[in-house]
Amino acid sequence: MISLCMIVRDEEANLGLCLESVRALVDEMIIVDTGSKDSTV
Repeated sequence: MISLCMIVRDEEANLGLCLESVRALVDEMIIVDTGSKDSTV
């Protein structure tokens, strides 16, 4: 099993494309937001 773990903050503009680019390579994605002020979450 391959997991992607990311710590993000204010990445609304980039997160979708980033996750889509690795979707076929990982079995699970764990995204931890550290207080975004935008609509990251």
